[in-house]
Amino acid sequence: MKMVKFNFSYKRKEFNIDVKECNGINQGIGLMFKKKSKPLLFNFKKPVGISIHSF
Repeated sequence: MKMVKFNFSYKRKEFNIDVKECNGINQGIGLMFKKKSKPLLFNFKKPVGISIHSF
């Protein structure tokens, strides 16, 4: 996983945050067993129907 800058706007405000870019197996590993996780960016190459949830 590599760190990238992610820019977005919400309610007319601009935000810039550092996120870890996840793809492949890192998508599942990045969410499991983390208490203090960095912000994650899930980058899918094509449209997918994967559900990400926790019980």
